[in-house]
Amino acid sequence: MKILKYDNKQTSLRRIVEDLKTQQTQLVRSFEEDQHTSCQRVSDALSDLELYAAKLQTVVRRLDNITETLVQESDARVKPWYIRIFCPYS
Repeated sequence: MKILKYDNKQTSLRRIVEDLKTQQTQLVRSFEEDQHTSCQRVSDALSDLELYAAKLQTVVRRLDNITETLVQESDARVKPWYIRIFCPYS
């Protein structure tokens, strides 16, 4: 964007106002484009976060299943002493 310098003796007030309106329009258009771009970036980041959260949830679920399996196997192998003595084959 170009900021115009005016010679007060030669440039009319109407020309200056028209230039200011043009600059304002350009600023508004630029702001709207930047805002749209920023919103798109935020939207993309949120989508990526949702995908990451879904993958993380899958990992947590698998770890939970593995932990549950390990606990069940541990329970099956480790019996209290009295069960080992009185019921050795159970």
